Amino acid sequence: MKDVRKVSKTTIMLKTGGLGDLLMLTPSIRAYKKSFPDEKIVFLIGKSNEQTLQNNPYINQIIPVDDSAFFKGGFLRKLLSSLRLIQIIKNYKPQHLFIFHRDWRWNLVAFLSRIRQRYGFKRDFKGKFLTESVEASIEEHEIQKYLNVCALRPGFTPDGVEMEIFPSIGDQTFVEELFSDLTGNKKYIAMSPGGAANIKEEMDIRRWPLNYYKMLVRFILNKTDGSILLIGAESDNSFNEELLVDQQRVFNLAGKTTIAQTYLTLQRCRVFITHDSGPMHIGAAAQIPVIGLFGPTYPVEKYPLTHPLSLYIWEGSKLTCSPCYKDGNFPECPYDKKCMRLISPEEVFERLLKICEVSNHTFS
Repeated sequence: MKDVRKVSKTTIMLKTGGLGDLLMLTPSIRAYKKSFPDEKIVFLIGKSNEQTLQNNPYINQIIPVDDSAFFKGGFLRKLLSSLRLIQIIKNYKPQHLFIFHRDWRWNLVAFLSRIRQRYGFKRDFKGKFLTESVEASIEEHEIQKYLNVCALRPGFTPDGVEMEIFPSIGDQTFVEELFSDLTGNKKYIAMSPGGAANIKEEMDIRRWPLNYYKMLVRFILNKTDGSILLIGAESDNSFNEELLVDQQRVFNLAGKTTIAQTYLTLQRCRVFITHDSGPMHIGAAAQIPVIGLFGPTYPVEKYPLTHPLSLYIWEGSKLTCSPCYKDGNFPECPYDKKCMRLISPEEVFERLLKICEVSNHTFS
């Protein structure tokens, strides 16, 4: 008797990018799995941000790849890593391959893997190495751009723009214990003065000046009874420690929480203030009000949009040089980050108070 059992099809998604990019991709992953529930989704992700998609129920398998080789390695190392990546893709024999990078070299990898259906962006060579491609407009949010790539496949149906992180029971227990140990008023305001760094590069040009953060901390401590949580990775300690002006009301959590634990931590905060960075997107995923501070990047593409009180501040329209970010690169800034310095601590503090007033989370 012939075996008529249904053979599950496989789709591979490839994105080795930063934390924020991966979080903005989660609405597409969710919608794709709901659109094609019988397919196996294999996600190829960079090792540096592997935990971002951990426990995601819409992904059947996550395969970490050496993203440091692609972004920092020499020619031979990049070549060998590319060949290994091509072989991984071939081994799974996917029916569909989605490339969520814009650089043409990733599209070439897709082409050399000899997968019949290859989807991605047109940017370089107008999608020459892809079977289906779409333009990426700067007037669209990154979340929508990723959804547009998935929509190249007939039958795909969007499922909202909410970003998702999936903490474990252990993460929840850890955060509960963390908050039980914190002193001071429980009216928490979160900040992240660091971030804006990934395996590819350090992007200080995106950071709001540290002395502005310090002024904002002073405003909050002097004019409200709120407490401040400073989040970030271990590498952000040098930024956060500069803001520890009152250890009874300001707490440095840099390096103490994973991405999922940071997500749970932010859910307990009234507002999160930071510049364009990976942590900003964790705050948006946590669906709390986020004040995003933008300068060299165009806010329309990345602003926090999953809470009705979230907003962005951008003074770039007053300058001819902003936004200056293009195709993954920032030019040297001859103006000492003027686009960021035009955002005053006073304005941010006023926006903070307004959000708390509207949400009935007032201070004394």
